[in-house]
Amino acid sequence: MGEVFFKKKSPFYFANSLFLCLVFVPVSVQKPGFCPEFFLSCPFVLLPMCRRDRGCKGTKKCCFYNCRRQCMETWISLE
Repeated sequence: MGEVFFKKKSPFYFANSLFLCLVFVPVSVQKPGFCPEFFLSCPFVLLPMCRRDRGCKGTKKCCFYNCRRQCMETWISLE
């Protein structure tokens, strides 16, 4: 089958695994602006269209609106 380049208990294996975990950890990207307010109560929550801001194109943010998380144009202020 395949070759094993280093044993699982070796220090190199631990250092390499730690490095890969640190490099590939997703970075949280918070886009500027505020999500539109939604005051109605939801009898149920629909499946999300997004999970984080980085999943939305352009300046849109991932917001909870109309009983689901979806990409929305942002508000500049809450007033």
